Amino acid sequence: MFDFDRMTVTQRIGYFDSKHGNDCIPIGGWLIFSDGAMRDIDPLGPFMEPPFDRQERLRIQITYQEEMLRRAIDRFEEYKRIVVNEAKNNLTEQVVTPPPPCDERLAVNNLKRFKANVWLMKRRLDELKQELDASKPPVRALREATAFVNKEKNAKFLEAVNKIEV
Repeated sequence: MFDFDRMTVTQRIGYFDSKHGNDCIPIGGWLIFSDGAMRDIDPLGPFMEPPFDRQERLRIQITYQEEMLRRAIDRFEEYKRIVVNEAKNNLTEQVVTPPPPCDERLAVNNLKRFKANVWLMKRRLDELKQELDASKPPVRALREATAFVNKEKNAKFLEAVNKIEV
């Protein structure tokens, strides 16, 4: 067991980060890890182990995965935008058209790799959401199902009422 009191701030951060996978990303003033651990962006701020409560831990992991998915989509779209813009510029702006901005096969392979990463992030996010749904207490699942049915009934009722005119 490590004695945090005898460690420097840098050692504490290094120990905590390595213990939780060194895969943190900043979200809303916190550095969140894939396992649900969190620490304040401020090096002197709090360190929080993953919650014992499964649902709370899954919610944090879903937040982490949503951000990872957003970043993967951004990387894909940015790379595609750059390649497409360079190719378009080469076609329209040059008197003597230079070759494509990069090796065509390399660009296509990179796009496929970025796309595969997006799908991987989506699949992981879906798995976490399914796990969260499966972990709901029966009472809560029943309450949500009842609320969904009531919402559907109210929507149909509103639609029927709105169709009646004078």
